[in-house]
Amino acid sequence: MSQYCYACMRPFEGEMDSCPFCGEPLRAHTPYSRLLPGTVLDGRYTVGRALGQGGFGITYIGRDNTLDLTVAVKEYYPGVCASRDNRVSDEVTITDDPDGFFGRGKERFLKEAQTLARFCDEPGIVGVRDYFEENGTAYIVMEYLDGITLKDYIAERGPLPMNGVLSLMRPIVETMAEVHRSGVVHRDISPDNILLLPDGRPKLIDFGAAREMAEGKSLSVMLKCGYAPEEQYRRKGSQGPWTDVYALCATMYFCLTGQAPEESIERFWADEDSLVPPSGLGAKITRRQEEVLLKGMSLKIEDRYPDMAALEEAFYDAQPRTLTSFSLGDEEEARAPEREERPAPRREREERPARERERGPEREERREKRAPQRQSVPEKEERFEEEKPVRARRRVPAALILLVAAVLLMLLCAGMLLRELRGLGSASPRQTPEPVGVGAQESANDWPANIEFVPAAPQATAGIGGSATVGGTVTVGG
Repeated sequence: MSQYCYACMRPFEGEMDSCPFCGEPLRAHTPYSRLLPGTVLDGRYTVGRALGQGGFGITYIGRDNTLDLTVAVKEYYPGVCASRDNRVSDEVTITDDPDGFFGRGKERFLKEAQTLARFCDEPGIVGVRDYFEENGTAYIVMEYLDGITLKDYIAERGPLPMNGVLSLMRPIVETMAEVHRSGVVHRDISPDNILLLPDGRPKLIDFGAAREMAEGKSLSVMLKCGYAPEEQYRRKGSQGPWTDVYALCATMYFCLTGQAPEESIERFWADEDSLVPPSGLGAKITRRQEEVLLKGMSLKIEDRYPDMAALEEAFYDAQPRTLTSFSLGDEEEARAPEREERPAPRREREERPARERERGPEREERREKRAPQRQSVPEKEERFEEEKPVRARRRVPAALILLVAAVLLMLLCAGMLLRELRGLGSASPRQTPEPVGVGAQESANDWPANIEFVPAAPQATAGIGGSATVGGTVTVGG
C-alpha cells in the first residue's frame, strides 16, 4: 500500500527513513498548535506539514484525495486569541476575545476565499479550489505553487533592469487591472506576496487584506512599510485602486534597486521628497520609464495613476519603443534609429522608379566595368598573405644590443679622457705648474724668482686604462 511523504505529498512504497523524492525525513516533530500530518479535512483533503505560519493563519501542504492533486490548505488561526493542543483535539479554542476579534477575522478570511474564487482564471493570481468551516475555524484550499518569493529571488540574483522588470510583472499588472474593474483592492502588494514559479510565471498571493471599494467607508490599517502609500496609514484614508498602483510601483522599485523605497509617511512629513530615483542608485532604466514609475509612487493621490489599467497603458502601450536597445532618456540617441529607419519622402518615392528606368542601361555598363575589379580583390589578398613572411622583421638578440651599447660607452669615456689631456697640453707657457713627485710638499712660491720654468714639448698618449705624460717632470696617470 502506498504511503505519502508529508513534506512533498508524493506516494512511495516500502519502509524507509527519508523521502526518495525530496529527501526530507519521513518522521518529524509537529508543534502542538498545528494539525497533525495525515489529518483529513472535509472528508477529502489530507493535510501534510506546515509550509509557513503568520500572525493570522497557518498554511499546509495537502492532497486532494478526490482529484489526486497536491494542494495548499490555509487555516485561519490568529495566534493572539486562538490556541490548540493536537494531542487532545484538532479543535481551535478561542481565548481572551472580548471584542469578537476572532469572529470578525474569520468572516474576512472567508471573504478572501470568495474574492480569489472570482479571479481563479486570471494568470497572475493563485487559484482557489474550495473553502469551508471546520474545527471551530475556517479553511481555504488553493492550488499548490512550488516557487520562490520575489523578495528572495532578488536577494539571491540581484537587481533587474527595467525591461526585465516590465516583462516579469506584466501578468500581475494585467490581472490587477481586471481585479480593479471588479471593484476589489488588494492593499498588500509587495515582493514577499509575489511568488515566482520555476517556469518564470509570477503569482500574486495573500488576498487577506483585500477589500471591496466602498464610498466613504473606513478601512482597517494594514500595511507593509515601504510599499504602502500615505493614505494607508490612516483609518479614514481614501484607499482605492491608486493604493495598489503605489504598492506595485514600489515593488518594481525594489526589483530595480534591491532595496525597499523610503516609507511614504516619512516622505510625507519631510520638507522635500527624499525618495531617491532608481537611476540615482544605479538602476538600468530610461528616463521615460522612470517618469512613469515615480508618477505611480507620488505621495498625493491626484498625482498618481488612478488605477492599474492606466498604469498598464503608460508602461506597455509603448512597449516596442521602451524595449529597444537605445535609451529614451537621451533624445539624441532616441532619434538616431528613427532617422535610419525613416522612409523616403513621398515625392522622392514617386520619382525614384523613373530615374531608375532612365539610368538603367548606364548602370549596367558601369557594373560590367567594375566586375573584374571586384573579382581581383581576393587575388591581391592572397599575394599579400604570401609576401607577409618575406617582409617580416628579424628580431635582434638582446645580448648583441647590450654588447654594442657597452662598446659605445667605452669609446665615449676614452674620447672624453683624450679631450681632457689635450686641454692640459695646450696650457700657457707662463703658467707655473705645481711640482709633483719628490719635494712636492714645497710650495711653488719657494722657487727663485729669477728662474724661469720652460716646459718640454708636450707629448701625450692615451688609452683605455693607460696614462698620459706632459713634460719631463710632471706626470699625470692612472
